[in-house]
Amino acid sequence: MNRGEENNTAFAIGEKIVCVDVSWQGQDKQGLWKHPVLNQIYTIELVMHDGAVSLKEVDNSHVDRELHKHGINLLAAFWPWHFRKLADLQREAFLKEETSVFEEQLKEVGV
Repeated sequence: MNRGEENNTAFAIGEKIVCVDVSWQGQDKQGLWKHPVLNQIYTIELVMHDGAVSLKEVDNSHVDRELHKHGINLLAAFWPWHFRKLADLQREAFLKEETSVFEEQLKEVGV
């Protein structure tokens, strides 16, 4: 499975996401970027045509300006595999908790 397959659910502008991967290799050769922090919640600002996202809480407009100075018509954005939808993580945590409670109840009745 490649990174593109790990996160095949598209994000939407305004959606809350959580940073789950902080391996920013190759993206910041000059040390200019501000990066999301592991396990922190962010809001999608823009979704690029390739699925990359910019975040409201992470201001990399200075990187955008540097790119444009060099004739590169791109915006600073992060690949989607670095994030998971907050709602998905909350749902998974709820199901895990429910399973744990159910297993404890089974132990109590001797099953």
